[in-house]
Amino acid sequence: MQDLVAAESHCRAAHDGQAWEHGFRLIAAYGNWYGKLVLELLVQDLLRLNPKFVLEAVPNDPSRSAPLAYVGAQSDAPEPDDLLRTFYHSESPLADQAGFEGEQLNRWLDAAQLEFDPQRRAELYARAVAEAERQGRHIVLPVPDLVDIYAADIAGTAGPLQPGGGLLWKDLRRAEH
Repeated sequence: MQDLVAAESHCRAAHDGQAWEHGFRLIAAYGNWYGKLVLELLVQDLLRLNPKFVLEAVPNDPSRSAPLAYVGAQSDAPEPDDLLRTFYHSESPLADQAGFEGEQLNRWLDAAQLEFDPQRRAELYARAVAEAERQGRHIVLPVPDLVDIYAADIAGTAGPLQPGGGLLWKDLRRAEH
């Protein structure tokens, strides 16, 4: 609910209220079933927010330009650089899709990657994120971390960061209480 209130507040303020009052139409391209699903959910959310907001989700077609495309990534480690570099650095695998500009953005990310002081590192990443937000190339749709939940009376589970990850059936046993 809090996210919805914040989203409405941002939308009402956009373009001095004109976007909220008059609405907008946006074509967004997807490349696979997952991108289609994400965009369809965004379409529903935008319509619920304001019926004047029209988002058309279309298959990616190189002959047709679309101002918005779904790009997703999932971090494989609890490391900010893993996602921030992927989305914001000009030499990342997603650089051609993400479209962020500016050597300063690259410099902040490069410096943060080599920084050992956690506070200084956080400052550099914060600057990079603020610049990316200023450029406004993404609508960020965070996805909650996946959580493994096990019954309290079962022991022997394996965490996702262990080799192979996941649950090992052979190691399960009744927990002793």
